[in-house]
Amino acid sequence: MKDKKGDDMDKAIAPWTPAQIAALERRQRAQHLHPYTCAEHSNVPLVPAGQGWVCAVAGCAYRQDWAHADDAAGAWPPQMF
Repeated sequence: MKDKKGDDMDKAIAPWTPAQIAALERRQRAQHLHPYTCAEHSNVPLVPAGQGWVCAVAGCAYRQDWAHADDAAGAWPPQMF
């Protein structure tokens, strides 16, 4: 499946539902997965919001309007070890 940008990966494009935001919040806290991070501040995890990801750094304007569809559905892989 292609997203609106023509990418082959299945993506959930913002705006996100409250259930998707909750799933993405849980995913960001999953210690066994690398979090979505800011392109400007690579060590800062992004925060999911209704209109997409936002950076937690004050004054940073970075936004991202997509997440992997499985992540937004809460279907990421379990911790294997």
